[in-house]
Amino acid sequence: MYRTHAIVLTYPGHFLLTKLTIDQLYQTQPEVNRITVIVDDISNLAWQTYISDCDSLYDNRVDQIIQLSHYREFKRLRNYPWLRQQTVKLYLDRLFPNDEFVFFIDGDVLLHKHVPLGITPFSFTEYSGVPLTERDPGPGEITSQQSYYVQHLLGRPHLGIQYQGRRVCVSSPPFRDICLTQLPLLRAEIYNRFNQDLIGIHVAIATDTRHSASEWELLAWYQQEFLQQPVVLDYWPTSKVGDPITSTTLVSTCWCSDREIDTDWWDQNQIDWQRYWQLLPESK
Repeated sequence: MYRTHAIVLTYPGHFLLTKLTIDQLYQTQPEVNRITVIVDDISNLAWQTYISDCDSLYDNRVDQIIQLSHYREFKRLRNYPWLRQQTVKLYLDRLFPNDEFVFFIDGDVLLHKHVPLGITPFSFTEYSGVPLTERDPGPGEITSQQSYYVQHLLGRPHLGIQYQGRRVCVSSPPFRDICLTQLPLLRAEIYNRFNQDLIGIHVAIATDTRHSASEWELLAWYQQEFLQQPVVLDYWPTSKVGDPITSTTLVSTCWCSDREIDTDWWDQNQIDWQRYWQLLPESK
């Protein structure tokens, strides 16, 4: 495995923050020499000049900007923005057919340390919900809903990825190296089970609250249980964007929109927020 090409996925709500994601990538992952930004311009939050503004803000820091609107398959998920952005990651081989490995990161994530090659980052989370043997999960039982989703798509019991005997969350933080050759194998496994492609299945379950789609949980479970390949886990406790950065801070992520972050913080990070402020969506 090697790491030279990084993929950043962004949408209008994190237009400004993605600039910092790109800058931090170059600072902390020196082996990366090419960055592609995928922009979700299918989003209803996109403004008229969104793409040209991405070109302007990210300027010569990226090699390519790819618009999701250029791909018919992702338009099938037009009404489901969160699910659309999860699905894109499971089709990266279609977008980058000449790559075998890529480093993927969401555009609201700031890396403060170098990421070891080939690891799957994880955080600890309490198991919320009930065993699927007792009943289907309900809204708010996130880990049970993720298990239901993975078990439904792959047809095998899902116990969650384990670290030292404890179930961990491999969905957050949202970055990792991806072997793109695994993705068509995963989709083929799902297609053979349902006789339907993954996007069609996602459309079908989009409003079913028993599911909580987790692309990373799905991929990790497939890698471990179907490919019989070890998932190399590495603990990355995640801070919130805006919290003080210390010597032990590894990664920060954001659960709000750019407009919800104090303008002083943008000034401190030398982001020209005033030029775009009125264009930005007010909430995530």
